[in-house]
Amino acid sequence: MKEKRSLVYCFLCAVAYVTLVCYYFMAYLCVNITQTVVEETETVPFFIKMNVSFWGLKKGDNLSTNVQFSLKYTNSSACPLAEFLAVIDETFWKFGAEALCENDTDKIDILCLVYLRQLGISRQLERGACALDSKGLVPKIVYFVTLGAYTFHMWNYIAVVAAYRHVQPVALYIVGDRHPQGVWWERVRRDVPGLRFVFREKPSSIAGRPAKFVEHLSDLVRMQLLYMNGGIYLDLDMVVLRSLEPLLGFDLTAGLMSPVEIANAFLISRRRNAFLKDWYIGFQDYEAKWTFTMEKAYNLSRQNVCQVYIVPDLYRPFWNEMPLLLNSSFYFDWTRSYAIHIWTKNGKIPSTVDSIQTDNSTISQVFRFVLYGDSRPRHADPYHRNLTELKKLL
Repeated sequence: MKEKRSLVYCFLCAVAYVTLVCYYFMAYLCVNITQTVVEETETVPFFIKMNVSFWGLKKGDNLSTNVQFSLKYTNSSACPLAEFLAVIDETFWKFGAEALCENDTDKIDILCLVYLRQLGISRQLERGACALDSKGLVPKIVYFVTLGAYTFHMWNYIAVVAAYRHVQPVALYIVGDRHPQGVWWERVRRDVPGLRFVFREKPSSIAGRPAKFVEHLSDLVRMQLLYMNGGIYLDLDMVVLRSLEPLLGFDLTAGLMSPVEIANAFLISRRRNAFLKDWYIGFQDYEAKWTFTMEKAYNLSRQNVCQVYIVPDLYRPFWNEMPLLLNSSFYFDWTRSYAIHIWTKNGKIPSTVDSIQTDNSTISQVFRFVLYGDSRPRHADPYHRNLTELKKLL
């Protein structure tokens, strides 16, 4: 009997030894495969090296700090806010999770931390550079989002300039997976001091489902930005026409696209807003339907009408009222509006400065107002126009 027990014991020991040898052999192979991906430093945990392939990295790629952080917090309860946002969009782990999960960020512009780290700025300087005091109001942080290849047009330039002039933001960000291109992008970088581009990988899916429209992926990103940081989101064809100060005291501000749709081309929100949270959670039931986001918001608002302040006529002229926007024979009083949506997919929008000088349509008035501070038609003769500008400078 004792001999049988000894044989069993020896067998189990042999199995354990072989298993251990195999484990270390596999570990050795993994470390050698990933040695060009992760530098051999004491600060990089071994399990991160073992799981590099999980993030789709190839030999020769760099393992960023954000990816290291993402691996550290995956499937843990160490950072519930990041986990909440990553449930719908797993790429969030590689974007803002590290900064979001730090301590004492209530009075810090969290996206500023992300931006500075992408630039490689010393972390000793972050807290002072990103300090935020919104005095109990929604912070004056403005976000635009672009995903995919994007060429800036004149109306994009005007939208960014209008936000800079009329909101007077403490920070102005364009968040995207590629730098925009074109002459107007170069001009906006030149003319808008402090404009920041923050890299953000395009979401790969929505709650594991493929997105039919890139706009729905943009919806995710804008909600994440507002929920984690608070501030003002604007589409790149939404032109702010006056100060938004009266709206900064509300928890969430939006506008109606139709009687049954709350649009999100213009959103103002506090951090951790409860309505925004429920709206984001609603993407778990994502449907590849153009109006999905807007209908979801409207249905939520019916459950508690006090959670959202709806700005009257924010999106007028509507997309089906394009003559009010483009035709000089129609009159629309835009002077009391907080902003105006350009509806670039629904009509021929002026694309050059010369095309708006003498035209008296609503859109030309608005563009002149933003560019020159005066909506009235200007002289068509380039010499006269340049002379007028020169006199202003003198």
